[in-house]
Amino acid sequence: MATTRKRTPRQHTFVSAGGGAVTPTTGRATGNSGLLRVLAVVMWLLGIGCEVIAVLAVKRPELLDFMPSMWRMVGALVIDLVLVIIGSQCWKKANRISPASRKSPVKFWLWNNLGVIMSVIAFAPFILLLLTDKNADGKTKKIGAVLAVVALVIAGLTSYDFSPVAQEDIDQVCWAAGGSVYHIYEDCYHLDRTEELTVGSVEEAQAAGKDRLCYTCQANYQADMEAQGSEVEDLNDLNGRADDADLDADDLMDLDLIPDAA
Repeated sequence: MATTRKRTPRQHTFVSAGGGAVTPTTGRATGNSGLLRVLAVVMWLLGIGCEVIAVLAVKRPELLDFMPSMWRMVGALVIDLVLVIIGSQCWKKANRISPASRKSPVKFWLWNNLGVIMSVIAFAPFILLLLTDKNADGKTKKIGAVLAVVALVIAGLTSYDFSPVAQEDIDQVCWAAGGSVYHIYEDCYHLDRTEELTVGSVEEAQAAGKDRLCYTCQANYQADMEAQGSEVEDLNDLNGRADDADLDADDLMDLDLIPDAA
């Protein structure tokens, strides 16, 4: 997140270069998206392990006889649910930090629905095996099936991202009507005399006659990155971000800058 500057910037109104609505944001998600994704996968795998324990508690109760099989089944499903939810929250946080691009529809859909998919994997096989087990007693089937279905619904709802973010949503710059530069900081002092700012992509900024990044924004960016202990990148070629940009996606997301264009 950007550092707080010792000045009171002007409050702006925003319009979208693409004609859509603009929703100001108060911050950007920061963190290590790779670590969060690894943690999510570990949590999901542990959850699936608990599902296996729940299956064994029903089908092979003699293998795990440290407590009644019913309690083993219930406990394993509850822990399974907790682990799946933790994993999904980590994955959603990672998606806020480093989202997929809409240019790759399959990856975008998978990235934003993987938590739901893992929720199904963590409970649906148990439900199927339990209901098709002719040796399980009726009470075990009823309690196990109801609990697993409820857990699946809860896990699925908490894992689903109702407002997914795409890479295009965070790669935004802003600019004033006059001048020939675009900005990555809304609170840049060069914008203090401008009430209305336009928000859009670098390509849209350049189409509007803004051919380079504001030097002050670049200096502030470098100061913020150094304050966070992050590697400072050259921001002179933002126009190439989609293909071979110098600026890494995580860097822009670390900045508390400008609104997202919806």
